[in-house]
Amino acid sequence: MSKFKETVNELQPYIITYIIILAIAIIGFCYAGKYIAEQKGRSPTEGVLFGLLGILGLVILALLPSKDKSELTEAERIAMTAEEAEEKDVLFHNKIRFGYLVITITLFAWYLIS
Repeated sequence: MSKFKETVNELQPYIITYIIILAIAIIGFCYAGKYIAEQKGRSPTEGVLFGLLGILGLVILALLPSKDKSELTEAERIAMTAEEAEEKDVLFHNKIRFGYLVITITLFAWYLIS
């Protein structure tokens, strides 16, 4: 049993490194799956789930047929339009917030200088 403990103690730094590399690889596969799914007109969630399967999932996702916008149901088109409108709204509000941030920093810097 002591030999087992010695082996585990020797490999412990490598195990942590392995777990970190594995986590980064899983995240990378999920992002790649999300990207491929979006390019094929499919749900990003579907891409992330296929990404969890690793290289095999990405190959399967790449071989799936693309979903044309003409094939979408009316409900999916309405949801997609609503999502696009929401994204534009969020982008607009982010620009306004960024403007407020720039003005605040400028005023604070001006206050410190004077």
